[in-house]
Amino acid sequence: MQLAEKLPPWLGPFRREPWNVLGPLLLIQWVAVVGLVLTVRHNSWLYYQGGDQTYYYTTGSMFSHWRMPTAEVGWGWPYVLTPIAGIAGNVVLSGLPGVLLLNGLILLPIGLVGMYGIGSRLAGRVFGYWSAVLWLAVPFVAIPLFVQRYHGKYVEQTLPQTFGMTPLADFPSMVLLIVAAYLVLRALDTRAWQEAVLAGLVVGFAFAVKPSNVIFFAAPIAAFVLARRWRQLVGFGATVLPGMLLVVLWKQRGLGSQPLFASGGDGTLAALGLPPVPLAGIGRYVHLNWQHLQENKDELREFFWAIRPLQWLAIAGVLALLRRGWAKAALVSVWFYAFLVVKGTSDQARIEDASFFRLLMPAFPAFVLLLAAVPLLVPKLSARLSALWPVPRANPERLNRPIIWMAALTCALPLLLLATVRVQDSQRSVVNDAQHTLVPVSSAFHPSGTISNGVANLSWQAPYRGSVGTFYVVLRAPHKFPDPSNPEKRIVKRGVSCREQKNGASKDCHLYMRRLSATRAVSATDRPPAKGVWDYRIGLAANWLNDPTRGDVLLVSPAVTIDLR
Repeated sequence: MQLAEKLPPWLGPFRREPWNVLGPLLLIQWVAVVGLVLTVRHNSWLYYQGGDQTYYYTTGSMFSHWRMPTAEVGWGWPYVLTPIAGIAGNVVLSGLPGVLLLNGLILLPIGLVGMYGIGSRLAGRVFGYWSAVLWLAVPFVAIPLFVQRYHGKYVEQTLPQTFGMTPLADFPSMVLLIVAAYLVLRALDTRAWQEAVLAGLVVGFAFAVKPSNVIFFAAPIAAFVLARRWRQLVGFGATVLPGMLLVVLWKQRGLGSQPLFASGGDGTLAALGLPPVPLAGIGRYVHLNWQHLQENKDELREFFWAIRPLQWLAIAGVLALLRRGWAKAALVSVWFYAFLVVKGTSDQARIEDASFFRLLMPAFPAFVLLLAAVPLLVPKLSARLSALWPVPRANPERLNRPIIWMAALTCALPLLLLATVRVQDSQRSVVNDAQHTLVPVSSAFHPSGTISNGVANLSWQAPYRGSVGTFYVVLRAPHKFPDPSNPEKRIVKRGVSCREQKNGASKDCHLYMRRLSATRAVSATDRPPAKGVWDYRIGLAANWLNDPTRGDVLLVSPAVTIDLR
């Protein structure tokens, strides 16, 4: 008797494969993630961030008001966050519940199902289940393999980001690449154009979410070339192109230039009066420092149980997948090793502060697949698994409607947004260079200030009343002083300096104010160091430990001027 006949009818599709296996796995994953997020240190909805979360959310908030800030990050994830930010408000703390639920209830299951789909296309349904189980288990199994002094950095900093407990773009990038890899493998099996076209749309949007996902491009290209699927390669490339062109439009309107084609990070060509060279700015994004990769390897050896087995498993997984076919092996192997080389050699990726794991997160699925493939080295095992439990034959025609929807949501609608949205022409948001954050300027503080015996008395209202524990940071600066980044040409006024708008780009404003103190009250006093005119701003700040001595400023008030002349 079939298992489906024993299950109650009200389970619907969960009575049949693969859902009668994936359904319980998904429940187990949710329970494990809930257990993790309840036990690690956090501040209500706020977990360790450690990245550019304010850039993504503030950009989404400005999109909801039909404004465009400077294009420092990809437009794709802010575009997804726009409805959440439009409803919740411009401070990222208000949008955290919506973002975390989006990641946990939608993207997390897509990742699990996608890993099953990839595994099933590699070696049958049983291998698909095995891949899904490892995808669920590996992050938790690795916990005791790290030394105790690294426990906090892995469990409290890395795992919450791995499961989407932040507004960063790394987790959605990872899920998008899982979906894209599945579609490429399905295209290799069906030989149809639909899967290749849909894969191109997904990869193009992944590039818009995080431009560093361009590293993944080499993997599907290698797979199609080795399989000699030239028509599929053309269809894939043609549908990746719109996502890339939209990033060009985004950068042009947000920055007034294309950083990739700029005259290098040091401006040498421009200083010599020479024309820009194609891809002259690639050094901003790719810097292969092999010595740094060796340092990361040494640090991993210091904090992890053993590094040799990891190296062996990664190589053995490649050999095992080669037994299933060169094209499919190339997809997974190039996916992992391309990220390892480009990101692992970057000076920004360090094992010591766990940034290495966040930057390589989009390649984590490929690493798990290499681990899962090791048993396929057993002679005849992979062929037997594929023969006994083959994946059902796919119907490419069923993808015609999803292709239309995907093209509309990731190409047509973003084109309308990016082409018609108004660029920022005032100080709606400012870049806080001290903390590398993009901070909205909010009048919800309603700040005020008075003078009494040379003391500035400041008061304000609470702009956020949610469950996350917050505090306020008092910022001060002289009314006017030279811009630290260009003292000969620009002046900082009221604590903010705005760059000259070039080619119709968004106004790029930077905050230069000294942090004086932190308080949970809605008032503060300060005695300026000298007579003169001083400007004060109040910043709303928070962090995962609810510690006033640390944390990013997430919202800043308009300036309050105090005249002590």
